[in-house]
Amino acid sequence: MKTLQERSTNPTDQGLTHLPDTQDIKYCAFKYTAWVGRIDTLLLFFPLPRCNFVGWLLGRRFPELIKYHRWMGHGTLVVYSIHGIGLMALWSAEGILGEKLRWNSGLPYNPVAGLVSMCGGWLLWITCLPYIRRQMYALFYFCHMLGVVILLLFGFMVSSTACC
Repeated sequence: MKTLQERSTNPTDQGLTHLPDTQDIKYCAFKYTAWVGRIDTLLLFFPLPRCNFVGWLLGRRFPELIKYHRWMGHGTLVVYSIHGIGLMALWSAEGILGEKLRWNSGLPYNPVAGLVSMCGGWLLWITCLPYIRRQMYALFYFCHMLGVVILLLFGFMVSSTACC
């Protein structure tokens, strides 16, 4: 099985009659889930300040916006999990997972930073379970702050075009 790079550099595959391979379709689908995740991440942080413009504009109070923040957080982490797990499964099926998971692999993106970011998001997600949040609030709060720092810090390290 050819990798995506080998297929794109093969001159016979660049004709007009070439239909996309299922691997190419999967790769594009997992790649574009990252764009959906970026939009979700942007919308996730709107309700956090108590005196935000969006809450005033919608006529919602802070507790109602926290419920929105929770559901948006679940959606964001589902989308990023699909993105990360899907790409790693695709690379594993192509046999290139080992070379992709090197910090300095020369790629325009850094899958290791994405994996660390995903683990930070999962830490945040696990501690958001209602039992942990209600019974062990200090653990929830500490892991929430640590998870946000890991998620955002390594999330920005994934690609130089992530902010553009």
